Amino acid sequence: MMINSQILTIEPAQIFIKKIELIIYLFAFCVPMLLHGQQMLVGPIVNALLFIVARKLSWQKLWPVILLPSLAAIIQGVVVGPWTMFLIYLMPAIWLGNFSLVFIIKKFETTNLIARIALASIFKAALIFVAAWVLVQLNLIPVALLPLMGMGQLLTALVGGGLAEASLQLINRDVK
Repeated sequence: MMINSQILTIEPAQIFIKKIELIIYLFAFCVPMLLHGQQMLVGPIVNALLFIVARKLSWQKLWPVILLPSLAAIIQGVVVGPWTMFLIYLMPAIWLGNFSLVFIIKKFETTNLIARIALASIFKAALIFVAAWVLVQLNLIPVALLPLMGMGQLLTALVGGGLAEASLQLINRDVK
């Protein structure tokens, strides 16, 4: 049996990047777990992470950050208090909302940054709110969740976009 003579080498920079990616994924999962019950703190942090990875990572590396925070919230069971169990019904909409935010940031990268943050935030909040409204009409979730799935999502996404931009400016300033 002949062994291929090419040796797979991994550069130290590649190892460093893989470690950073792993830290990002762990952070996306752990923030809802560690800051349970603080949606107005967790939301902006998770959204900031979504905005940052949308600008810095490739599509195939974004999925864990899109999916993990809501899974962590379900596992922790206390992000939206007694209504956390209803997040199971909302998870597909939350994932779609997170995806739409990332998609808009990536797709319109030549558009004004403030306009992109606003558009991505509005679109994400609208998607999640409409899904929540439909689920309320079907008596699957309580009406009390509508403000959190509408205006709450919009505010946390806008704040997250601002946090992301401030963070990226700090990082870029320190790198130069």
